[in-house]
Amino acid sequence: MKPRRKAWFRFLKKIMRIFIRKTDFVYLGEPIRDGSIILSNHVGTAAPLAWELYGNVNFRFWGAHEMNSGLRSLYRYQTRVFYHEKKHWNLYLARLFCLIASPLTFLFYKGLDLISIPIFGLTKP
Repeated sequence: MKPRRKAWFRFLKKIMRIFIRKTDFVYLGEPIRDGSIILSNHVGTAAPLAWELYGNVNFRFWGAHEMNSGLRSLYRYQTRVFYHEKKHWNLYLARLFCLIASPLTFLFYKGLDLISIPIFGLTKP
């Protein structure tokens, strides 16, 4: 059973499904049941997005508090840490790109209703 998301977010996901193809999920153990706590790491940004769009289990993500603390915090995190340090983009290109990407990401993360957790050591003061 899918979680009940707000109407605007369900509409946004329908639009996103047009552009993002369906993912096949492979379970190596027993099936995931409601009431489970799943600790997982993922490679890249596609896994959480695919899970939200096509997964079939109720869940709530934990996420870095920078992604959930406001648009300014998200913009700084995405430009400095995600795109510049992790993806090795030119800092100026990352800043320009995030002028558009950060508001869209912020909107998506608002709809996810993330549980914020502090990630120490990832961001520079």
